[in-house]
Amino acid sequence: MQVYTSENFGTLSLSGTAIALGGFDAIHMGHQAIIRNVVAYAKQEGLTSVVYLFRNQPREVVTGEALPSVYSFEKRLEILEELGVDVVVAAWFTPQFSQISPEEFVEEILKKQLDARYLAAGFHYRFGKKGAGDMTLLKKLCKPLDIAVYEQAEVQVDGETVSSTRIRELLQKGDLAMAERCLGRPFSMSGEVVSGNQVGRTMGFPTANMVCPKGLVVPKFGVYLTQTEVDGRWYPSITNVGARPTITDQMPWIETHLLDFQGDLYGKQIQVAFLSYLREITKFPSLDALKEQLFRDKLAAKEYFGK
Repeated sequence: MQVYTSENFGTLSLSGTAIALGGFDAIHMGHQAIIRNVVAYAKQEGLTSVVYLFRNQPREVVTGEALPSVYSFEKRLEILEELGVDVVVAAWFTPQFSQISPEEFVEEILKKQLDARYLAAGFHYRFGKKGAGDMTLLKKLCKPLDIAVYEQAEVQVDGETVSSTRIRELLQKGDLAMAERCLGRPFSMSGEVVSGNQVGRTMGFPTANMVCPKGLVVPKFGVYLTQTEVDGRWYPSITNVGARPTITDQMPWIETHLLDFQGDLYGKQIQVAFLSYLREITKFPSLDALKEQLFRDKLAAKEYFGK
């Protein structure tokens, strides 16, 4: 899979493309329907499948509203490659870009720069200055350019539309089961293991620590049953997300204890997949009381993974 960003746009040269348009910050079941449609059409017609997305959240630029992404750019690329996409064009949504008219976007970028022959987007897709373009206008602008347009209908889970907004809300409530159904995979977070204060190690519960990532959604603070990937292998684990009131009140962390792992993880990149919310974070009267709870958490994890 080829990836074009602002750093290498000058080398972009495409001919005959089928393009998926959208935010794709979660690549949830609705996003996947659009992308799979484009990949299938491209294979059928001998075209190059392309996903055109933004590295950042356009709404933040337009309204100033902070809006965390569900997945990092790197994770999105990983999923897109799994879906069989040929090319990803990843632009930054800037104040200058926000002034491009719908007509200019279609004619100059999609047609001239990317040689689009086929486009697919969700029913609520908006584009161009002040979001003036919708699917009706997209079809109208593309018709004289001989670009076919496919409009993806809403995808629902339990009678509600799948959307990035819904997934963010589910994660912030700790509803991992429904979030997984909407995503089509367990929600996960990745990062480099950094040094902590070693308190867990002294109690027999060493943890791999990550700083909560900036700009990404953070699930509800609490303790989770998880699986953690290290060097391509998955391990059952327990993960604490948020503050550590018994030990310190400093910035939130993501602390993961791997049940069946021996070794040093400092400096390694790990991925933590969140499976089930176990309990809320509690301030214990002593480290001994915390240690007792950690043993109970470990027993709960062994029972969960044993099943």
